Amino acid sequence: MNKLSSYGEKLLRSKGFFWLATRNQHYGEWEQVGAVINLDYGGPWYVSQPEERWNLKDSQQAVQHIKDTFDKDPSIGDRRQELVFIGCKLPRDEVERDLDQALLTDDEWKLGEAVWSQWSDPFDSWDSDDEEEEEEEEEEEEEEEETHKQTRKT
Repeated sequence: MNKLSSYGEKLLRSKGFFWLATRNQHYGEWEQVGAVINLDYGGPWYVSQPEERWNLKDSQQAVQHIKDTFDKDPSIGDRRQELVFIGCKLPRDEVERDLDQALLTDDEWKLGEAVWSQWSDPFDSWDSDDEEEEEEEEEEEEEEEETHKQTRKT
C-alpha cells in the first residue's frame, strides 16, 4: 500500500477484487479514492464452494457463464486479480511493475496452498467465517421450515 501513496494526486481512484495466497478461499474487495483505501472481505471464490451454494439454482446459464470464466487449471477456478486504476498522467509501466512485485514467484507458486496459508498476512482480519456460518445457518433454518411445511401438508 505504500506504493500507492507514492503516486500522489496522479492516482484518483482504483477498485476491483484481488486474490491473496494466504486467504485462498475468499477474495478481497479493493476500493480507493484519493488518499483513502479500503481492502475488505469480498466473499468466497466460486471454485472454493459447491455449486449448490452459488445461489443460482434457477439459472443454468448463469452457472455456465461463471464456469466459463474459470482458469484451465481447475485448482485456480475463478481466482484472479481484477483491478482498475484511474488517474491523471499515472505512470502505467510503474504501476504494473509495482503490482507484479506483489504476485507470487514461480517458486512460491509451486509451494502450494498448504504453505501459503502458513505465511504471515499483513491484512486486517476478514470476518468471512462468521458471515458464512450465519448464511449457512439461515439456509438450514429455511430448509427445515420448508420441510416442516411440506410434512404438514401430507
